[in-house]
Amino acid sequence: MPQTKAIKYYLLALLEVKWTLTEADAYTLSSSSDAAEEAETLVVLASKDDFAQLSNCFPKGIDGTFPVLRPWHWQVTIIGFGSLLSKRSAMLTTPSMQGFQYVRVKGYQRQFAHPAPIFFERGKYPGIAKPETKEIASLSTRQSTESSFVACAYQIPKSEWEPLASREEEFEFIEAAFEPLEEGAPSLGRNVGLMCTRSTDEKLKTLPIWQRYEKCLKPFSEVKVWSWEPDSGIRPCPVYCRHCVLATQKEGVPDYVSNSFLDETFLVDGKTTLREYLEKNPHVMASEPPEEFRERYSG
Repeated sequence: MPQTKAIKYYLLALLEVKWTLTEADAYTLSSSSDAAEEAETLVVLASKDDFAQLSNCFPKGIDGTFPVLRPWHWQVTIIGFGSLLSKRSAMLTTPSMQGFQYVRVKGYQRQFAHPAPIFFERGKYPGIAKPETKEIASLSTRQSTESSFVACAYQIPKSEWEPLASREEEFEFIEAAFEPLEEGAPSLGRNVGLMCTRSTDEKLKTLPIWQRYEKCLKPFSEVKVWSWEPDSGIRPCPVYCRHCVLATQKEGVPDYVSNSFLDETFLVDGKTTLREYLEKNPHVMASEPPEEFRERYSG
């Protein structure tokens, strides 16, 4: 087989590989994947320093070889359920993404159920939020054994995960299993990804983000994030909601994805679907963003 230099580790991670040091100071790969065996890229030359740095992270097996290195060792699989459903939007957020595909997440419900501070901070206060009508809600998920929804899943390097997670500090991140929906889509390993879900006000009060919420919400209401009751009347932020709907209507997004977003996304009451809400509130899809945020909030 031909020898190939400088194949990045995260590309190799797409194969379930095992490294072995050879007498020629080359580092060979073996894989149980038929596709990998046909790819003729199973022999890789790397410097001893590079290999030593990588191998320090993984203990040797009793036979002297390294264990199977799977994608989640240096890649992070993330699950998107809002604007990231558009591959274009996902690419803007995470430019190094790989393996983008649509999946189904079971055991969780997608909801507009909590305020996002960024809505109040986009432009002149109160930004794109409409606190006078409680139209301040962003998307999240909550456990619900009978629920499911279509999401997207893809992988990014671990080095890009921490900055992304730090921007979503009001959430908890949990590992959620998913079912691939696209035939022939790239393997994402265990079919488990990190997904944003509900946190608690008690936890947020210990974090810097709580001060942002106090600044945003105090002029209009009690300061609360994850404790809005089903009958509280909190509603989707119109500009953001429109943005997410448009994202699911972009070219290349299958109809089942856009239909899931309308029929498997709920308001805070857990009963009213987004489709039902939009039919009764046509102003939402007419709510264009301010000019300076048009690119950011246009799907």
